[in-house]
Amino acid sequence: MAEKNEKVETVKKEINVAKEANEIGVAIAKILTVSNSALEDGFQAGQDIPTVLMGSYKELTDAIEGSEKVLAEFKKAPVESASGLVMPILEAVQAIRKKAKVAEVQGNVVSKKK
Repeated sequence: MAEKNEKVETVKKEINVAKEANEIGVAIAKILTVSNSALEDGFQAGQDIPTVLMGSYKELTDAIEGSEKVLAEFKKAPVESASGLVMPILEAVQAIRKKAKVAEVQGNVVSKKK
């Protein structure tokens, strides 16, 4: 079993992903990223909801426009579709976690969540 802080050896790969599924993944990733930034000072509905909606509007409209094609994409190319959907979300989560770790190291985090 690997240690929790043990580094994992990685390799960089370029992959092909399905367009419409990727647009949905990009929209979800953008919502996560904008939401994380908006919530840094606590939840303020009047400020945060418009910020999240406007900050992710372009990605959401792109995703909605192609959403009727997603099921066909998954049937024709399931691996490319799943990759297109998941990769942007994982990249956003990784960036959010990295940003939180940097803030923690700099002493900007009040309480450490496990």
